[in-house]
Amino acid sequence: MGIVYALLAGTLFGTGLIASQMTDPLKVKGFLDLLGAWDPSLALVMAVAIAVGFVAFSTARRRKLSWSGTPIDLPASSRVDKRLLLGGALFGIGWGIAGLCPGPALVAAASGSLPAIGFVGAMLVGMALHDYKRLGRSADKVYRGLFKVHMDEGVVDYKIRAATNGNYVLGTHRFQEVIGRMLGRRVTKGRAGRPVERAS
Repeated sequence: MGIVYALLAGTLFGTGLIASQMTDPLKVKGFLDLLGAWDPSLALVMAVAIAVGFVAFSTARRRKLSWSGTPIDLPASSRVDKRLLLGGALFGIGWGIAGLCPGPALVAAASGSLPAIGFVGAMLVGMALHDYKRLGRSADKVYRGLFKVHMDEGVVDYKIRAATNGNYVLGTHRFQEVIGRMLGRRVTKGRAGRPVERAS
């Protein structure tokens, strides 16, 4: 049922964006042009959207699961910091230049609008660069943290040293099987002593 709820919500959202002309860049730019020929009609759209969102989020805070049965995970932080202010400023600048924001851009791109398709493409590139940069910072932090962890001397002196000298792989049985297939040889610990000679 989850995909049905998602389809209904997406259809309702897209229909609302089209009906309110939020997918029309000229309409949006007219609303944002406060010092020019200002078009205040979208202010009503935003006011209604905020009212609906307030009711929806108030209801969601009293529930643990959504209608589709998935857990409701609302942001816990309400702190206003530099990143939030900078992000809001960049969003507003981009919105004013393009006349599109992510939701309306996706709807307009689905209708075949080339400017909207270009907007969505640039948006995806920006998201990928952000995630790549964040992943790089996280990976570097984790890697450096490994050098601060004190390992039990028994693990270093016995398990790791024994695996190195015995030329076998440490890990789960599944992991050993994968490595064994990759190397084409046995990578598990063998029995101690000389191999038993079989009678011919």
